[in-house]
Amino acid sequence: MNQNNNNQKIKFVSSQSELLFPWRGRNYAVLFLPLVFLFTIFTVGCGEKRIPERFQKQMQEKNDSLLIIGMLGDPRDLNPISYQERYSELLSSLIHAAPLKRDSTGSFTPDLWESFTFGNDPSGNLIVEGTWKENIKWHDGAAFSKKDFEFTLNAMKRPEAKSYYRDLAEKIINVEQSENDRKCRITFKGSSRQYFELLCAGILPEHILKEQNLDEPLVKIVEEKDASGTLKEILPYVASETSEEKHRFCDYPIGLGPYKIESRIPGQIIELVKIDIPQKSSKAAFEKIMVRFYSDIEEEVNDLRKGKLDAAFFLSDYYQVLKEIKFNGVKLVKLPNPSYLMLGYNTKKTPFDNVNVRKAFDHALNRKRIAEIISLPGEPLFDAPIFSTSSSSNDLKDELFDPGKCSEALAKEGLVDVDADGWREFQGKKLELDFLVNGDNFVRKSVGEEIVEELKHVGIKVKLKTPDWPEVIKSDLPEGKYDLFLLAFYAPSNGNWMNLWHSTPKVGDGLNFTNFFSPELDEAFLKLDGLISSSEENELKLKAKKIFDENLPASFLFKPCDSILISDRLTIGGEEIPEQVLNPLNWKLGPSSATTVLPTGKTN
Repeated sequence: MNQNNNNQKIKFVSSQSELLFPWRGRNYAVLFLPLVFLFTIFTVGCGEKRIPERFQKQMQEKNDSLLIIGMLGDPRDLNPISYQERYSELLSSLIHAAPLKRDSTGSFTPDLWESFTFGNDPSGNLIVEGTWKENIKWHDGAAFSKKDFEFTLNAMKRPEAKSYYRDLAEKIINVEQSENDRKCRITFKGSSRQYFELLCAGILPEHILKEQNLDEPLVKIVEEKDASGTLKEILPYVASETSEEKHRFCDYPIGLGPYKIESRIPGQIIELVKIDIPQKSSKAAFEKIMVRFYSDIEEEVNDLRKGKLDAAFFLSDYYQVLKEIKFNGVKLVKLPNPSYLMLGYNTKKTPFDNVNVRKAFDHALNRKRIAEIISLPGEPLFDAPIFSTSSSSNDLKDELFDPGKCSEALAKEGLVDVDADGWREFQGKKLELDFLVNGDNFVRKSVGEEIVEELKHVGIKVKLKTPDWPEVIKSDLPEGKYDLFLLAFYAPSNGNWMNLWHSTPKVGDGLNFTNFFSPELDEAFLKLDGLISSSEENELKLKAKKIFDENLPASFLFKPCDSILISDRLTIGGEEIPEQVLNPLNWKLGPSSATTVLPTGKTN
């Protein structure tokens, strides 16, 4: 049995904002709805209303036991099994707990379990065994039951729950939990590292949700009369109660994590207090965490300048503007983002079934110009990010953009302009390629138009198809209605690339729209998805890199960066994985001279 695992799944990025602030996501019903700016989706009238006096007082005072964070928009869905955008997942990680969690290295470690082991049975199925901690309690004081875990796994499978983990939960063969001890044993169909991610999902409280429709579970809240937002008690909702007492569970969830919701004013404030029960995390450095939601970026920036916030998250769209503002005692930090933009070739169709044509197209792409069009913090990308999370290897790649070399290579492969009209023919026919880009994403559409112009200069006629995202994902991509496509993907540190590059993944969604098939690459990713040593993992990655370099199923274009403004007295780092750096459980407040340690990022 082994306890080492460093894999995460990848996801699509469906929008401009999500290209820069993407988080996990897998179910097509949720994943592929295009997002606009977060504050236009999640905000419920914040900014216009004055927050209660007691919160204003807290924001004025410096208190090392209180962390105050600013966010654009209110991420309302805090249901741990739902698809969650970035800010929802950040808050959920504080409220909810699971059998396992990720540590600062990206490995899985015990959370609600004291210890765990895993291995394969004789049929090759993954078996994970864990031992629950003692005296675990919910935030409402109810005792945790092992049946809560089984209830959560069953809830994930129910279609109305729209769970992010549904397809993984459906691969569970058996769950065994002893009546006499704290042991838990889960058997999955097949062996995939993706199953460990399911065990990092927060557990649902059966005593609150058992009799409810999981499409929109509710809770009852008894509130103070002074409109301060303080919650006296969160109770299970029953059908006989009045409509005024209904509140969505995803707004006021009861969890097992290190912090519980002390008070909430939707669209304005959420206040979290550290719990005092046995399973609390030793990393919970703050007695309270207050998150202030904004609809107006100017208001958030002003509160930061006045010292009312310890940290403020911003969409990377605002990075250049924020860079010009002078802040006293505040740093603007840029961190690597695990997403990237990619031009894919449909290798099932001519001429892209020819690797030399794909390599020729790679020379036609002006990545520096594409980065200028995107006009957001980040860098041109030349290599597949599966093999490198930085662009340091790109320094010597300026010569890749070479239209002359592209033209020579195309002519050598039979793509020639026979009638001298400026457009190349292939196999005796005019060549016109269908290029699929979702038109409801302005930045991506602009990049697509630039690529069309760049290919025009080498005599390639391209028809840009720009349907909205639902049509792209529901019909155009599955039906193969494209020669080229432009998509963004999210690939977390130590990410599992099985679903993107394996020809027929057995677990999760198949996202290989390049249709590139290599038995050697399939074998490499199957092994990478299994339980292997670090040395074997490195060997397989080198093997996969060689296959990518030789076959080039896609051209990688751009890798964005995240931005966060932090107070000088806040230390948020030390870890080498951006996802962990941005987790408040890893932050500490100290004297104003405290140093911010961010080896993976840059401070401006």
